[in-house]
Amino acid sequence: EAGAADEVISNAQDNPVERVLEMTNGQGADIVFETVGGNAPTIDQAIGMAAYGATISVLGLFTEAQRIDVPAAYGKELKIQWANSYSRWRGVSEYETALRLLADGRVDPEPLITTHFSLDDIGAAFAAADNKRASGTIKAIVNP
Repeated sequence: EAGAADEVISNAQDNPVERVLEMTNGQGADIVFETVGGNAPTIDQAIGMAAYGATISVLGLFTEAQRIDVPAAYGKELKIQWANSYSRWRGVSEYETALRLLADGRVDPEPLITTHFSLDDIGAAFAAADNKRASGTIKAIVNP
């Protein structure tokens, strides 16, 4: 909805590995971005959905050790790169790039904003953002 992707797969509705393989006629994706982190098994899923010779970019910040299927990654000759999500691309901060995309109207942020709070309810906004799983909040906006 925000215009940032051609296809979206929700692991709440589909098995992401099976869905990617189905969409690519069994070939897998040439580039996979792991953005979840936490304690999710998403690196192993990324390996499963990656094509032969693909690159997996790990952006998610993990809170515990992850299982990596080394024989599968080795067999596919995958490149796994670890990426700091607050990085620079050709000298420009990714944060600045994101702001430019928003300012130029190339990405619509409204579908990402799930909750609005008044300034008087700022405590509730922080509580919702702190417990996204329970609140269902993706991005909370505090309106002064």
